[in-house]
Amino acid sequence: MLRTTYTAEDMQTFEQLRYSYPDERIMRRFEILWLHACGKTAPEIASLVQRDPRTVRTVIKNFQKGGIPLVTTIESYHPTSDLEAYRTSLIEEFTLRPPASAKEAAFRIKKLHDLDRSPERVRVFMKKIGMKFRKVGALPAKADLEKQEDFKKTLEPEIARAKAGESVLLFMDGVHFVQAAFLACLWCFTRIFVRSPAGRKR
Repeated sequence: MLRTTYTAEDMQTFEQLRYSYPDERIMRRFEILWLHACGKTAPEIASLVQRDPRTVRTVIKNFQKGGIPLVTTIESYHPTSDLEAYRTSLIEEFTLRPPASAKEAAFRIKKLHDLDRSPERVRVFMKKIGMKFRKVGALPAKADLEKQEDFKKTLEPEIARAKAGESVLLFMDGVHFVQAAFLACLWCFTRIFVRSPAGRKR
């Protein structure tokens, strides 16, 4: 049997925190300590809290070793990818030249930093640093933004009148066939727009 001397202050702390500690896992540890301070053995405590006796003994030993601070410490394992060491340089590289696929990104990482990673792992890393597989937008090369803005100011009042039932608003456009080439999707931090010729024939 594990023998530990508990003070009245310890028991008061256990009794209070076994019901009020913010983390449920730590509450269970204080429950174990409270039961042990009340004279229960490790197997009895394990049965009461439905935990392995080894877990119960570990909690008690941690209190013996480090007191309350060690009992309230949550041990967690967070594996870190080797790509994290090159996060900054890869963000700069992919911002300047967004890859079209995870396979392309893995190839460029191999070339830049001699790290051989599968496209699946590279895809996870790209999502982690804020990249998404986004469709590329096209901006007409001959677009006149000032004229578009002026037309918008003229159009909005007419839309408001149509919604109010004061007029009927009809839109008409010519049918055309797209003849220019367009990019599909890229892995990027924000959606990319490229200037493209109209590429159409009415």
